[in-house]
Amino acid sequence: MCSRWLRLFPVFIVPILSFPAAALAQASAPAPVKAAEEARFDAAGYVGWFRANRGGIGGQTFRDWFSTPRLSLGIGHYWTEHLKTEAELAITGQGRLVSFEELESEPDVSRYLYRDHTYRVSTLSLVQAWQFRRNAWVHPFLGAGIDIDWERRTVETSLQVSDNRTEPVFTVVTLPRETRTEVVPRAVAVAGLKAYLTRNAFFRTDVRASFRESVDQVAWRFGIGLDF
Repeated sequence: MCSRWLRLFPVFIVPILSFPAAALAQASAPAPVKAAEEARFDAAGYVGWFRANRGGIGGQTFRDWFSTPRLSLGIGHYWTEHLKTEAELAITGQGRLVSFEELESEPDVSRYLYRDHTYRVSTLSLVQAWQFRRNAWVHPFLGAGIDIDWERRTVETSLQVSDNRTEPVFTVVTLPRETRTEVVPRAVAVAGLKAYLTRNAFFRTDVRASFRESVDQVAWRFGIGLDF
């Protein structure tokens, strides 16, 4: 699955990068000097809450979604007053899921594998956004793009045996810990607003939904930034 998405990566990136240039060329045709003067940057830091669905990890899970804090830093470039490209780096705290699996055993003996899954996700994000309104203190916006997630998962496994053939005996055996890192591209959609506190300082909040076959990650975040 991962290699198939990596082969499709240029299909997402080329339109994202080429669309701003095309839009800028159209917007700058009547007044190229004004369009060049309007191009600018902004940068912001964010804190947020991250939820991810990792159902289907094997066996049965007590729940499929985990939650954890998320920190990120982003920079944006305005091609026009409304059209903007954003790049961002983010990292989550540790999220946790527990799964269990019943193994075959003889009568009066039960064996279960319990797995404690710990996740930490680092993300490089590239989003093309459209900011609504002009010369206003509050600007709603919509965006779409791609997230490249580096997902680190640590699995701690224990074998629990309950033997009731003669007298009840309960045994727990700890198995070796496993750690793996997977690179996963996901499409992302963003909706939020940017509200100015001063001429250059702003407050921003948004909701991000990332997906492959379906939405499997959601983040709500807010932050403070500066135009420059």
